[in-house]
Amino acid sequence: MKKLKLRRPPAAVLIALAAVLVIASITLAWLTVGDAITNRQFGLSNFDAYAELSFEGAVNPISHYQNPDKSLNVNVTNAAAENYIGKLRVTANYKGKGSAYLRVKVLQQWEKGGEILQADSFIPFGIATPYGASDSGDQRKWFYNRKNDFCFYYATVLKLDNNSFQALPLIISGFDGDKMKAISPSGANLSLAFTLEAVQVDRYPQFWHMETLPWES
Repeated sequence: MKKLKLRRPPAAVLIALAAVLVIASITLAWLTVGDAITNRQFGLSNFDAYAELSFEGAVNPISHYQNPDKSLNVNVTNAAAENYIGKLRVTANYKGKGSAYLRVKVLQQWEKGGEILQADSFIPFGIATPYGASDSGDQRKWFYNRKNDFCFYYATVLKLDNNSFQALPLIISGFDGDKMKAISPSGANLSLAFTLEAVQVDRYPQFWHMETLPWES
């Protein structure tokens, strides 16, 4: 298969895969400002959420494959490698009585010889319960909006009446290895970064800068 032409990454990807991008256990503190009071967020919003990452069948913890900037180093050529991209699994976890919307941002960055590259195509992850254009009724699915803002959105309001986390699988089995080979720059290394963001249902226009939710457009 012909490899896709490379281009410079868009501005959103040029955000360093450091500092603001953390691999796991992150929910942004929309309601508070400053480290001293971020723990108050969940008392005000009454929900909690975090992302859980792993490599299927891995012996080493996910931290073993983290770069110094907390991005995740993945192997794109050897399917037997513990950190092979096709073994990556991502689950969002949510609990609380407060209502929230949830999204997971996925950034990919290719590097070769000190130069940053960006493939034209997104990584062909296997996505759990993808939301399709003809879907209606049950909204408990992941809406693919990466072409616009690099995010997956859970297309329904999350609200629970107990204190147990609800697991929402996102990246699962079903990875397309052949397509991955076709879009991988030869000899390049791949790093990934994930953020999970939970926001009150009436605050998404303010913090996500959109008037209409992506699946309603």
